[in-house]
Amino acid sequence: MVVAVCTWSGTGFQGNLNVYYNEEPQIPPTRSVKNQDLNRWCFYEKPFFEEGGRTREVGKFENVKDLGFQARSARQEACQNGGED
Repeated sequence: MVVAVCTWSGTGFQGNLNVYYNEEPQIPPTRSVKNQDLNRWCFYEKPFFEEGGRTREVGKFENVKDLGFQARSARQEACQNGGED
């Protein structure tokens, strides 16, 4: 098993695929996620984890067909606001 988070540019796991193992302050626009990691990840609407945008927490081994926004950064942690902005 690969311990990482897989992301796609489109909803429903469609479009360009990227795989991340560590914090990523700037990622291509991301709409869907499969977390194959033992940790939670927080996806941010803005690059560099900037405040003021939406966030979405993705639990360990959770699959999300649509984040509800285009994420532009991600890191291994719980979202500080619960992840449902």
